[in-house]
Amino acid sequence: MDEMSRIDELLLAHTTANWQKVAMVIATTLTEQEDVLDDIDDTLLVRRIQYLAHTGRLESRGNLDKIRNSEIRLPFIAQLKTEAGN
Repeated sequence: MDEMSRIDELLLAHTTANWQKVAMVIATTLTEQEDVLDDIDDTLLVRRIQYLAHTGRLESRGNLDKIRNSEIRLPFIAQLKTEAGN
């Protein structure tokens, strides 16, 4: 798995079915994955969230450039897979 894919998976793992502020997802991911993301800038995480939203792996609302005012969540189909244990 390449570095971007690993970052994407970490962000998705810290995102829930409920709307969450982008800033909170980034802070939680950076804090809980400090050893893995030691030299990663939060700007890269914002860009990866934008990419995940653009490709449908996340749902978003608000301007994703404004991380304190925008929100993300897992799309409904991902929620079903998570609940099913897949």
